[in-house]
Amino acid sequence: MTPAPPADGVVFQIEGIAEVRKQFRAMKDSAQPGIIRSGLRASVKPIVTDAKERAPVDTGRLRKAIKVSVDRSRDRKSMVAKIGFDKKAWYGVFVEMGTAKMAAQPFLRPAMASKKGEVAKAFFAGVLKRIEKILAKQRAAAA
Repeated sequence: MTPAPPADGVVFQIEGIAEVRKQFRAMKDSAQPGIIRSGLRASVKPIVTDAKERAPVDTGRLRKAIKVSVDRSRDRKSMVAKIGFDKKAWYGVFVEMGTAKMAAQPFLRPAMASKKGEVAKAFFAGVLKRIEKILAKQRAAAA
């Protein structure tokens, strides 16, 4: 996993999805993107949990607004998990990075740094959990 430079959130990108997908050939094609998506969501969960604990609290809106999105990359060769903020907390990037008039109060970057060792383990745990669920469903349908 390679951390990408933060813009309005923290991004992890997993490269080599094509190789991983070859292992899923035994499953229905429609299940494959969901497996990777589940793994990516699981992989950033420790970071999100830590970031929510570290986020400065005034109204609590920023803490509640930390969200994860998972999409294909522009070149469609990998998938990207992005940790950012919903529209109600559009100011989150200013809190994280600071402005000319406001000191930074980082919470995403420290969360990423403290949990980076857990990301790969959580990814594979999420992938395995999703694969087991899909295979169980396929076995039940075949019976």
